[in-house]
Amino acid sequence: MSTVEKQLYHRIEIENTGIKRSFNQSSTGQWMGFVIAIVFGLIAWDLAKSGFTVAASILGTVDLVALVAIFITGKLSK
Repeated sequence: MSTVEKQLYHRIEIENTGIKRSFNQSSTGQWMGFVIAIVFGLIAWDLAKSGFTVAASILGTVDLVALVAIFITGKLSK
């Protein structure tokens, strides 16, 4: 009986560790995506400020569409 209890405790501990890692990975991915979106937004803003309005518009639009697509597909997969 002692072995079964140890095995159960070990299995619960492994499941908890997996859940924590999954949450941390998801959180890290969201932060990285946020930073990338901000960087591309700033690049588009700088391009627009420098007079490259077409390039800024394309980069800003692609950045915005990518963010929306990621959020939509993230919602649909859950």
